[in-house]
Amino acid sequence: MEIIYSFILCYFFHSSYAFLQLPDVPRKHIKTIEVSNGGWWGDWHPPHFCADGYFATGYNMKIEGNQHGHDDTSLNAILLRCNSFDGHYGGIIESGEGSYGDWVGWTDCEKSEAHNNQTYLTAFSLQVEGDQSGGDDTAANFIKFKCRDFDDDRDDSILAHPPGHGLFGRYGGWSESCATHSAICGIQTRIEGPQGGGIHGDDTSLNNVKFFCCAK
Repeated sequence: MEIIYSFILCYFFHSSYAFLQLPDVPRKHIKTIEVSNGGWWGDWHPPHFCADGYFATGYNMKIEGNQHGHDDTSLNAILLRCNSFDGHYGGIIESGEGSYGDWVGWTDCEKSEAHNNQTYLTAFSLQVEGDQSGGDDTAANFIKFKCRDFDDDRDDSILAHPPGHGLFGRYGGWSESCATHSAICGIQTRIEGPQGGGIHGDDTSLNNVKFFCCAK
């Protein structure tokens, strides 16, 4: 039976602006990159991928600011911007979204100094607050990436939205990197839904994330 996948781009609204999101189209990936310090609350949402021939070149975060003694959640969602090698825009992908906070703005890879080529997201590190043992938990707070030329693994740089860190917790180690001739093309996040009010209503929202590497 022939399966035909539609590549229709749909409009969604977040905060005060609209963005394009690609549908959940299967794409062959060659590697999954993860970190060891991710939170454990919530459920994994379905992965989403850039369309074939497109790779992640930038990211945006949805973050809840300091609640000053009330329930904090910090990082609530991550968006990836997809682009092709010839510079064509390929939409935005997301895997699940928490209920709290605002989008902080886009942070994008620059061209490589060695080859003047577009660079792509290839590795990441996650800032996570550990279990507070009855205190206010936030789990994931911030994320930063490494950008690299698609075909040259000797020229990478760290990409972090200012100020480079969140309010709570600390960064763990870097994930493995996508291999040479590959880059991040997909995302999957683990998010805890709203826990309600009262003594047991401690929300953490985004807890963990993994990314997928694709080749040409």
